[in-house]
Amino acid sequence: MEFPEVIFGNHEAYLHVQEEIADFFSGHEEGLSAAFSAGKHMRATYKGLEHFFTDFTGPVCMKCKNPCCVNRHGFPDYEDIVVFNAMGIKPPNFNCSTVDTEPCQFLSETGCILPRFRRSYRCTWYFCDYCMDKFQAQEETEFKKFEILMQDLSRNRIILLEQFEREWLHSRPGH
Repeated sequence: MEFPEVIFGNHEAYLHVQEEIADFFSGHEEGLSAAFSAGKHMRATYKGLEHFFTDFTGPVCMKCKNPCCVNRHGFPDYEDIVVFNAMGIKPPNFNCSTVDTEPCQFLSETGCILPRFRRSYRCTWYFCDYCMDKFQAQEETEFKKFEILMQDLSRNRIILLEQFEREWLHSRPGH
């Protein structure tokens, strides 16, 4: 299933999608139990990943003169909004009138002001070459823990979105 695109720059459409998904979750709690469970697991996995990000990206990103964190990458897509709802959180209050190529509105002098679980999925998976080199240069067992947690996050996201899709399609007339 292709989820509708959430268009950058259209705040009303962004709010509409948020409301539509939130309403669907609140009206289908039983049918989305696996999605809620996967969301809970994802939130715990993000917590387990946090020290990796803090230790490795924090010092690099704070000193970067040309941050790769730009508004268009931080903007949540439809799937992100589904995941936020399954985790029981509201999507970030994104200012859609910002320029998409400007530094992300959540980027401060000390790094991102959003906890990792409230960021778009792209933010979790993107690392510049310098950060990746730092990750890979650490002790092998630590890097393996990082890889396992990232794979776990991805697997649970897939389970969550597949459950949402099944319930969404099942609730539609003619299915």
